[in-house]
Amino acid sequence: LKQDNPVSYLDGLLILSITKKKDEYLIKTKNLHSHTERTFRAKYLFVCMGVLSTTKIILEMNKNYNNKIPLLTTPAASIGLISKDYRKSNNINLSNLTFEINLKDEFVSGNFLPISKSLFRQAYDKNILLRALSYACFFLLPRIYVLNMYFPSSLSANNIYLDSNKQLVIEGMTHQGLFSSYREARKILLNSLKDRKVFELPIFSSLLKPGEDIHYGGTIPISNEPKDLTCNIKGELNGYKNFYICDASSMKYLSGKPHSFNMMVHAH
Repeated sequence: LKQDNPVSYLDGLLILSITKKKDEYLIKTKNLHSHTERTFRAKYLFVCMGVLSTTKIILEMNKNYNNKIPLLTTPAASIGLISKDYRKSNNINLSNLTFEINLKDEFVSGNFLPISKSLFRQAYDKNILLRALSYACFFLLPRIYVLNMYFPSSLSANNIYLDSNKQLVIEGMTHQGLFSSYREARKILLNSLKDRKVFELPIFSSLLKPGEDIHYGGTIPISNEPKDLTCNIKGELNGYKNFYICDASSMKYLSGKPHSFNMMVHAH
């Protein structure tokens, strides 16, 4: 940005509110160092504050309170694995693998991570009994892995709203279709790993609960029909000229994988 266009970076400013005034926007900020407030005027806004902050600002700007709107996430699961053949000194086997599964034209993706001493220490160091058990497992078993699995946002079921006290509230729920998709994807993966002599450790496997999943988005989605709390294909907020959303708030669908590149393309 500094090379292509003159850009000034203002450090330590917290955006408190954005107000539309005729063809301009008033951005009220607070300096976190001096605790002083300052208001900026702008004709064009490109907002990429992150999904929760962007959503809160827009709901407050619209005085939209206690109105639940969808919050998309990519639900996740983890599966514990043990490999009988690979030794702990071999760091290039499963830890380099990623996967993608097509479930009725919905894609599930993920990767494999080896369990190290440091991960054991972080997880169990506070409890002497668990620490002793975990270290015994670490040295007795040839190699333990964690398989991370990510599902598309069509299998999420969360709401978000701004309450009367201007506090952002998230209601996390589990989509009913997620359970069957998890079971099906898990079965496919475990069957494909049998030839590698890799087996599941059920005690370390679980479908993550709402709030433990990752990648938020879709609160102010792109829509072909202009209506409140949507934006057009260019990311311009409906009813607010020159107000552009450049983060995942505008994405109407999140695939079961990171979407940073998608956001960069859209912002560009």
